[in-house]
Amino acid sequence: MSEPTRGIDIGAKKLVIELLAKLNREQGLTIIMVSSELNELRSICDRIAIVSEGKIARIMKPNDPDADFGLAMSGVRQEGENE
Repeated sequence: MSEPTRGIDIGAKKLVIELLAKLNREQGLTIIMVSSELNELRSICDRIAIVSEGKIARIMKPNDPDADFGLAMSGVRQEGENE
């Protein structure tokens, strides 16, 4: 889904996120979510793929450091990453 909580109030956002988490937990449903809300993604996702210039720049864990997210989103490759 793309931007599932865009344009809705905080209470509705919470309901949407809770429903997605419940579907994942109880039905084993894999959810692919596109969002510009990094904090929201970090609160619900197991893995976050950062796309830069139309390609996956990096697949990260939600608890990875903020600086690493910033570098990945800017397209900067870290030492040891493959082209």
